[in-house]
Amino acid sequence: MGMGKKDIGRNDPCWCGSGKKYKKCHLRKDEEEHREERDAREREHERARVERLASRHPELEASLHALDAPSFIEAALHMGGEEFMAGRAYKIAHEVERARQSFFSPAEIIALLTTLPYTISTVRAWSTDELLEKLAGVGVELTRERFLEEARDFTSAWKLGMTWIDPARDFIAREPDLIGLAACELWRRWLPERPSVEMLYDRLHSYDPVLTSASDHEDWTSLWRIIDALLPEEIDTIDAAERHLDFPLGLEKWVMSATIDLHDHTPDELAPEAAEIASRMLARFSGEHQGLQNWIRGELALLLVTMDRMHEAEELFTQMIDLAPDSAQGHVMWAGVLHRRGGLASCRAAIALLERALASEAEDLDYWEVDLFLAELRDHTQELEERED
Repeated sequence: MGMGKKDIGRNDPCWCGSGKKYKKCHLRKDEEEHREERDAREREHERARVERLASRHPELEASLHALDAPSFIEAALHMGGEEFMAGRAYKIAHEVERARQSFFSPAEIIALLTTLPYTISTVRAWSTDELLEKLAGVGVELTRERFLEEARDFTSAWKLGMTWIDPARDFIAREPDLIGLAACELWRRWLPERPSVEMLYDRLHSYDPVLTSASDHEDWTSLWRIIDALLPEEIDTIDAAERHLDFPLGLEKWVMSATIDLHDHTPDELAPEAAEIASRMLARFSGEHQGLQNWIRGELALLLVTMDRMHEAEELFTQMIDLAPDSAQGHVMWAGVLHRRGGLASCRAAIALLERALASEAEDLDYWEVDLFLAELRDHTQELEERED
């Protein structure tokens, strides 16, 4: 019997029997599956905690499940929705226990619980005067002038708000939430021209990947330009960018989604600006791993093809092939472009590219279905040759 997945070393033969080293075959896929399984277990564990709390307090079930909605708190605490929900449930459970030990009546406990959670929708519904009054009620005397002065040294509204908490004051669990949310909302009202990282997070994660109009495109490009302008020129990786901003924005996923949309959905008249932005992304993240760099290169190349800038596109595809010899991505994308152009010469050039990919024994040949694509191209080329004869 072969070794189990957990026992295989990076340089051992892969468990699948391909004859390749594990690191060149299934390692990446197995690691991803392991992460997904672990995340699923954690989500189920946190969901069970909330369900148990809701079962003990049925009158709070709707409020508890409402906490699963995305909010500035979720972003500011660097947590996912389920973790945030469980964290708030823990705070609520702690308050219940404290109330029981203080001999509160059941009615008083319920009254306490129903006033605990603050949400972004609650805070956003208040006028600015109401926000300032609520802050004053928890010992934070704030003016617009003080806020703007102190915000100069911060990129996170939540972290700014946390500096207003008097450590000598005995806060109950909900009051820091109020202060943090109020800081986020006041930043949105008083500093819209310099978005906080929470505002950027909110925009990044509400991103609609269909750039079908000039206004959609402008929203996307303005978001990128804001992020780019916040970063010193020497920052050339996404990790470094998020460390500088002191906030995990989820930039890599957004960059990958957005660059696809640049060539799929950008209106023709805005294609030159889209190409400029994709080029800037490639330059900005020049220190990133080749996988992400080639992703941007590929999407930029496809965008250039739509603008009939074939020479520039070919240069990018060639860079992809040269810089990532263990991947078939560049070969396949360039072959696809040549195939769509039509003509016998283009099809023969596409076949040559795919044959090079096969000869290279790239580790992702199956992912890109090189064998199938090559067979289709050969059949199509044969048809073209028969027509010429």
